[in-house]
Amino acid sequence: MDFPALRETFISVVYPLLVHTPVLRTLAKLQRTLDVLDIEGLSNLWALSHSQSSETHSASVPPVGSTSLEPSISDWADFVDEYLSTHGALDHTSPKVPDLRYYLLAYLLSGTFKDCSIMLRANPRDDPMPTGSVTVIDLDPKSIARLSKWETLDREIVQSYTDIEGKHCVDGWKDD
Repeated sequence: MDFPALRETFISVVYPLLVHTPVLRTLAKLQRTLDVLDIEGLSNLWALSHSQSSETHSASVPPVGSTSLEPSISDWADFVDEYLSTHGALDHTSPKVPDLRYYLLAYLLSGTFKDCSIMLRANPRDDPMPTGSVTVIDLDPKSIARLSKWETLDREIVQSYTDIEGKHCVDGWKDD
């Protein structure tokens, strides 16, 4: 099998599909803006909300998200409206406890966009007008019950990363 030729053919078919669609830029922007606190910031806001709560009598804080209800369709619709109208006005460097539910839903939706799949359909190579389509699938909302697992996983990843000499990642679309 001629792997270099196969690689070049693959690139010549896939690259134009990905470059000429806004899907990757849109996903990157949504992932970044919805996950503005990251799980560490969300966890800190969660702990702050429980330290201020009169219901928390002990020093222990319940796992992040564990006392929150799963969002309904109506909750998601309200969240999208709020995201579109007020996300830019929130001070994400100093998130407020009253905005905790907003940040929980934002993080869950970011997780949805991080876990989705992209399907590419390309026309045959001998087609004089090479076209195709890009479809995003697997957009099921993530469960709030996953937050504590993601928090633990994130801690493990950060610890592993600090134990080795890491690389600096750059998001070229960050300013879009």
